Amino acid sequence: MNIEKLTVAVAVERLQLEEQQTGLLKHDFHEFIYFEKGSGVYCYEQVNTTFSAGDLFLVNKGNVHSLRIEEPSVVYSVKFAEKTRLKLKEMSGSLKEIAGPPVKTKSPVNAKVSFSEEDRPLADRLFEFLLLLGEDHVKNESQILLQMITLVTLTERNLSFAPSLNDVPRNRELIRSILKHISRNLRDPEKLTLARIADEFKMSTNKLGAYFRQETGHTVKQFISSSRMTVIGDRVANSELSFSEIAFEYGFVDESHLNKMFKKHFGKTPTEYRREKNENTKTS
Repeated sequence: MNIEKLTVAVAVERLQLEEQQTGLLKHDFHEFIYFEKGSGVYCYEQVNTTFSAGDLFLVNKGNVHSLRIEEPSVVYSVKFAEKTRLKLKEMSGSLKEIAGPPVKTKSPVNAKVSFSEEDRPLADRLFEFLLLLGEDHVKNESQILLQMITLVTLTERNLSFAPSLNDVPRNRELIRSILKHISRNLRDPEKLTLARIADEFKMSTNKLGAYFRQETGHTVKQFISSSRMTVIGDRVANSELSFSEIAFEYGFVDESHLNKMFKKHFGKTPTEYRREKNENTKTS
């Protein structure tokens, strides 16, 4: 997996993205990702979270993540180096930790910030202004930092309205343990039946199903299927393994079964998907 690097203190972009599935991404900087328009799925450490217009994610340095764009989207990306994060911390004054509020969005059970209807127009204007300032990021560095502090404050305000498990540490640890179990066993479907997971965590299947949906917004089956296909999509795009080898690796009956599930998830066959990714790599 290639690690994207940032050579400037701050970089701001406004991107128009068509339907696509990115491979797994990792970089040496922090990034705010704000969706002005569109919808899709954001994957962080095998946890899939749907997004729509008005949603914000913070991708911290070193995080492995991916995006599936399901309808044409307009996305703002604010990338900033570690030294910029430290400047923000210093400037923030009353904020004890600049990364404090957004870091909550990393939790598997609270993976995004959805701005309220009242704050959404303000968020839109903030990112528009950041884009304008970013055209000369050296000259406008102080103004950019001030706007980013405003963004963090706005994010914190909207997090306060979001469901939080901070007061229920056992629940938080339990769902993390379940998600880790699923992530470790994506290649072994027998260990990912509802009954096996329920037995592993000493719960009834009904209780597990209800609890998992409450905490993640997905059924266990939906989550496992989506997580497996996200990882398989990356294997198809970025490895030289044959499709039969990938099918065997992830416990499919045969290659045709993989093809069927892959097309259902991505809307194209593994062959088409790999060819498209290879062509994109050659032209980039």
